[in-house]
Amino acid sequence: MFKKATAALLIYCLAQSAGATILRDPMRPKIPVVQQLPKNEDAKPVQPGIQKPSLELHAISYQRASTRHSAIINGQWVTQGAVVDGATVVEIGEETVQLQHNDKDITLTLTPPIKRKKTEG
Repeated sequence: MFKKATAALLIYCLAQSAGATILRDPMRPKIPVVQQLPKNEDAKPVQPGIQKPSLELHAISYQRASTRHSAIINGQWVTQGAVVDGATVVEIGEETVQLQHNDKDITLTLTPPIKRKKTEG
């Protein structure tokens, strides 16, 4: 009787754990999911200089020993040469990503520069 009850309890616990939700890693940065919208063939092309791309740098994967660096811009993994929101990734550095949009250079910085106040003394 005890063996049957133990086996039933074990089966019940396994069945409950199979439907358990997956816990999210609290140290993993929150990255918004980007949906690809269908292309509208009737849409007019954007004229240069009228619309500036909205770009947000989330993370950079940079290894000094490697030449293949990557970054997350607007929720998409990109490498050098990729196009994000009409801007081409030119170079990925340790803390910055250089892009070019309509012959204009754009620099995205991973962390804002620290402004230090001069102290007397």
